[in-house]
Amino acid sequence: MAELETYAGVRNAILDLRPGAPELRLTLSPGAEALGLTATEVAGQLRAAFLGTQLTEIRRGDLAWDLEV
Repeated sequence: MAELETYAGVRNAILDLRPGAPELRLTLSPGAEALGLTATEVAGQLRAAFLGTQLTEIRRGDLAWDLEV
């Protein structure tokens, strides 16, 4: 904290560390790319598994609904 306040323009620095959501760090095994897997595709599959994915948007006049699974 003391070192941060030595920078010009930094005033009243405080430590307000609140725990956030747990983070997972994943790496592909060696040879995974040879099987056609990419980190982007795996990340997309994981995101869809946890949060779902949007299939389509349905519009009726001024109203719109997102269809998610």
